[in-house]
Amino acid sequence: MATKKSKIEIALERIEAEKQAREEAKRREREQHEKLLLELGRVLEDAAAKPDSEWAAYRNRTVAELLAAVGLEVVTRHPDSPHGVPDSAAVQSAAGDSDQSPDWSDRGGQGE
Repeated sequence: MATKKSKIEIALERIEAEKQAREEAKRREREQHEKLLLELGRVLEDAAAKPDSEWAAYRNRTVAELLAAVGLEVVTRHPDSPHGVPDSAAVQSAAGDSDQSPDWSDRGGQGE
């Protein structure tokens, strides 16, 4: 009977570890999302309020061009598809498959 109990305990520990890993992944995803929103806000503020920033050049361009310059994948909606399909001219998503977030520090006009 002790063998069965230990197998059950092992299974419960594995389930708990998986649960904690999922929660940690969700937390990291939320943090990355919040960082992205903050950085997008900075880019938009620089574009609107700082004529000398590199982002000011995007005032008369499309949002898609600005998003591509920031490093985000631009998703377009095709009439035949209820879901967005990545635009072929878009750059790779900053979220991508990497756990690393983009380096925003090299963008001009920030922190001024």
